Amino acid sequence: MTEKFNQIENKLINLFNEFVNEVDEKKIYGDRLWTKELKKRIAKLGLDEKYQVATSGFKDTYEPEWLFDLTWYSEDDFKRLKKLHLVVESEWDRKYSGIKYDFEKLLIAKADLKLLICQSSHDNLNELFLKFEDAINAFSNTKGDRYLFAVLDSDSERKFYFKTH
Repeated sequence: MTEKFNQIENKLINLFNEFVNEVDEKKIYGDRLWTKELKKRIAKLGLDEKYQVATSGFKDTYEPEWLFDLTWYSEDDFKRLKKLHLVVESEWDRKYSGIKYDFEKLLIAKADLKLLICQSSHDNLNELFLKFEDAINAFSNTKGDRYLFAVLDSDSERKFYFKTH
């Protein structure tokens, strides 16, 4: 069965695929640089989509990070938080036990889309996706929530796999 991604998800997927194609050319090596570069690109997409952005690492460009690694949000005319459009958590640990804490933050978020960026060996991809599904189903307040999982195949380090819930 083929995944059905919405317009924003497709833009995010294209962003990830472009990123891995540029890793060698731009010498983007190591978890910290990967995180910073992906956040930079996701933040720019948020601005392109006319959202406000909060994330760390870009002091003079975006609002500081709060609660999540990166957030797209909107405010009303009185600067009151109106809506979360995207919340992002990333964790480069290869084991579910290392990813679990960051992933569970997404369970409690009220946002149009929740994005988790992580990595796993190719052999464990399906097991990881099943653990995410089980955790979502076990949490009582997830009805209608939309998740996008971007999982780097840590065996190749050049391919992301995407799945929605």
